[in-house]
Amino acid sequence: MKVDESSLLQCRQAVEIKLGWGSSQHWTNVDFETLSDRVFSETGISLSVSTLKRLWGKVPYTSSPQAATLNALANFIGYPSFRDFEAAHRQVTQSVPTPAEPAATPQPVAAPANRSLPQRGAWGVGLLTGLFLSLLIAFSLRPDAPNSLPASPTYAFSSRPVTKGIPNSVVFTFDVSQAQTDCLAVQQSWDTRLRFPIRRNQHQATSIYYFPGFFQAKLLVDGRVVSEHDLLIPTSGWLALINQKPVPVYLPSQGVISDSVMQVPLPIIQAHHIPLQPQPPQVHYYNVGNFDPVRTDDFDFTTQVRNEYSAGSAVCQLTQVALILEGSAILIPLSSKGCVSELMLLSIDRQVSGKKADLSAFGVDFTKWVTIRCRGHKKHVQFYVNGQLAYQAPAPAKASRLIGLGYAFQGTGAIRHVQLKTVDKLVYQAFPAAPTVNP
Repeated sequence: MKVDESSLLQCRQAVEIKLGWGSSQHWTNVDFETLSDRVFSETGISLSVSTLKRLWGKVPYTSSPQAATLNALANFIGYPSFRDFEAAHRQVTQSVPTPAEPAATPQPVAAPANRSLPQRGAWGVGLLTGLFLSLLIAFSLRPDAPNSLPASPTYAFSSRPVTKGIPNSVVFTFDVSQAQTDCLAVQQSWDTRLRFPIRRNQHQATSIYYFPGFFQAKLLVDGRVVSEHDLLIPTSGWLALINQKPVPVYLPSQGVISDSVMQVPLPIIQAHHIPLQPQPPQVHYYNVGNFDPVRTDDFDFTTQVRNEYSAGSAVCQLTQVALILEGSAILIPLSSKGCVSELMLLSIDRQVSGKKADLSAFGVDFTKWVTIRCRGHKKHVQFYVNGQLAYQAPAPAKASRLIGLGYAFQGTGAIRHVQLKTVDKLVYQAFPAAPTVNP
């Protein structure tokens, strides 16, 4: 496939921005191995380390890349194909002749159980691959990419959600009058698809967020980030939805939430004319921004979950419990016992693949309630399944704050006994208080 070198360069840069690993000049073989794993886990397409190194100019490469290779990279950064990426790139880089009315935000692909969150990016834009793509990750575990520039006083940039709840429109206010280009844009988060053009004489624009979470909105000049800030999109209490394109199906609390449990029965899904096969729906529950944040070096979270659908292609009963942090997440994957190879665990800055590690403790019998516990202290983040220690990861040197909860089920599922506490106090509980779980 004959490739425009400029488009290939832009594609590589988009991959680097998503990963946030710093300049590719300093990438090691391990980095390319990790990238190969990430591309496969998020797209189902295997790109060898040698192929990736050739694309990045690390080894001699005289022939043009194959279309399948370029399409895999485009899929990895959220485009259906490399041609779609080229078309979108041309649209963004061309001058904007008239003031742009931002289009309704395309729904992000759901974040997979085997995907990591973008550093200081967003979680909450989705949850499972095949099942989750991830809030949602696309999660980078390293510092921001080098083409992100520090904020400049020339480019004022702020935002204001218009309500509390989902969906939520955000009003962006900016001043780009000093820019020497017409290639100007605002981007909702790490996801380059959620970008819309603005003009130099424009000062406000709005965009809609269909999912809750912690985002970092970006102002771009000539494709470079010149200013960015944190943006919390909260829920109004608990939110249940069925993940559909282009807009999720938001479910009323009646029939879903009771004093003792939160669940979406199959008749509710069927009443919305959503097929259960051959591709099972994804049911998500969120609670974001409704309790005092807690530090990741002092928290104790417990909950009980039950995946209630296992027919046909939902046989793995993929499930995920997410602790939404400011800039990352803790993602606790579960499945039926025979499917643990498909799992990916994320512990803030460390991801563990079921294909490369033993995550069999996260394979469970969903005919019974499954008790999950996650606790963090200064040395470790610990994961318990039904009272047994399933995994332990070192705690990051720098603590972050836990601001929300998320659940995702392949098919549908139920939650109860939600409790979040610190050493000193109970922070939040629901459906009702969780039972004591011994270490």
